[in-house]
Amino acid sequence: AVGFAVRPSHSGAGIGRVVDRIPVPTPGGPFVGRLTFGAGSLWIRKSGDDQVLRIDPATGRTIARIKVGFAYDTDIAVQDGDVWVTNGEDGTVSRIDAATNSVGATIRVGSYPLGIAATDNAVWVANHHSGSVSRIDPRTNRVVSTVPISLASNFSGPLHLVLAKHQLWVEDATDGAVVRVDPLRNRRTGAILQSGPACGGMTADGDSVWVASGCDESTVTRIDAKTARVVRVIELPGVAFD
Repeated sequence: AVGFAVRPSHSGAGIGRVVDRIPVPTPGGPFVGRLTFGAGSLWIRKSGDDQVLRIDPATGRTIARIKVGFAYDTDIAVQDGDVWVTNGEDGTVSRIDAATNSVGATIRVGSYPLGIAATDNAVWVANHHSGSVSRIDPRTNRVVSTVPISLASNFSGPLHLVLAKHQLWVEDATDGAVVRVDPLRNRRTGAILQSGPACGGMTADGDSVWVASGCDESTVTRIDAKTARVVRVIELPGVAFD
């Protein structure tokens, strides 16, 4: 099977227009995988595979194929000159050096790692089946803390995570909640249970955390990151997956 990543125009009259389609072979699953931009490149963490693709955004060409661990569901983050990816089936995180296009470290975390977020002094990983979040110290490439989020389960658990207003926000599919973690103390500080299903994607923008319901539901929830309260629920015509 072949999936496609699209490259939109960002200038002139062509703003918002698709200017290129990048073929991405997907041998193990129907989805392209996860994408992010950093270090001057588009990075694609392939689904159902053990590769990360580095794409030149100017030409749409693949300039590197980097072997990592295997994953169907996965995530990717870029911080400074490092690219971090989760390897669900392997229970590991791979650290890629963007200067050399090579894996500099493979770090064992919890069971079935999915979401990942990186800062200067920490890399946070959502362990879907362990019901926890791992904190990796990028200076040592070691897990320095594990924060319990929900009961361990082979069917649900922490999915995605983002940082906003000096808090880590974790989407927990087990309880249908968004859990807050204090990154200074590495502790869970609360949960927003009225956020609805928590099976889709999530992102943060300024003072807001946005959560897509997933789970065959069609809502997007906006959370005020200052007050940790739901301020709006938006109904969509289809499933709010990502």
